[in-house]
Amino acid sequence: MLRYLLLGLLALPFIEIAAFIKVGAAIGVLPTLAAVLATSIAGGLVLRHQGLSLAARIQGAVRQGELPGRTLFDAMAIFMAGMLLLVPGFVTDVIGLLLLLPPVRDLLYGRLSRNITVATATREAPRGPRVIELDSDDYRAN
Repeated sequence: MLRYLLLGLLALPFIEIAAFIKVGAAIGVLPTLAAVLATSIAGGLVLRHQGLSLAARIQGAVRQGELPGRTLFDAMAIFMAGMLLLVPGFVTDVIGLLLLLPPVRDLLYGRLSRNITVATATREAPRGPRVIELDSDDYRAN
C-alpha cells in the first residue's frame, strides 16, 4: 500500500502538468490561470469557514460527553479538501471538491470506520507504584 502511495505522489506532478496542458489547450492560458487562482482562493475560504464551524461542533460534542468521531473525520476530510484546493492543479482540485461532498465523506467514513475500534478511558484514577495521590492542600501551582 505504501508503495502505491509513494508512486502516486511521484506521478502527481506529471499528471498535474498533463492536466494543465489539456485544460490550457481547451480553454486558453488566461482562463486556466484564473481557474487555478479561483480554486486556491476557494480552498482558503473553505478552510477558514468550515474549520471554525467544525471546531465548534467538536467542542459541543465533547461538552456533552460524546465521542466526536464522525465530526473529527469530517473536519479532517474538509481540512484535506481545503489543502488540496490550495495546491495549484486540476487533479488535486477534483479530489478536494469530492471530499467536500457529504456522500463521498459518508462512503469514506463507512470504509474506514469498520476497521477502527475506539476505547474510552475510565473515570477512575490510576493506581500503582508510579501514582502519587495528593489532597488539594498538598498541591500548589508555581
